[in-house]
Amino acid sequence: MMMDGVGGTAAVLTRETSFDTARATGINRRDPGRGSETASGCQAAVETTERLGAGDLHLASSLNQMARLCGERGEDGKAEPLLERALAIQEQPLGPAHPHVAITLTDLMYLYRRQGKETAAVAAATRATRILATHARGTLVV
Repeated sequence: MMMDGVGGTAAVLTRETSFDTARATGINRRDPGRGSETASGCQAAVETTERLGAGDLHLASSLNQMARLCGERGEDGKAEPLLERALAIQEQPLGPAHPHVAITLTDLMYLYRRQGKETAAVAAATRATRILATHARGTLVV
């Protein structure tokens, strides 16, 4: 993203600071005894990043964190639409074959397996594997 002048730089810094603050609030509260605080912190991060732009990669990250929290709390029904939305957001700027997309697909695969949705789990796993294999070509894996 190209910004001109000091005003553009300040806007980007303000945007990054808002996201970082909201995200840290949710992540730093990931303590089993502080479940409701964690959930509200993650929700605050999602709300902050939604104001920054519906297609922002920060929003995808916040949605992914919130989905993981829901999964940890056994709320898979809430996690699924969050992960699917994060995936859709990531695919726009990154493309459908980016490694970050593969990570979200892997998260979806585990979620689908927990829900007993084997066909969807296999599809997500297959797609993630293809993406990662494409990016691993020429890389020595030890």
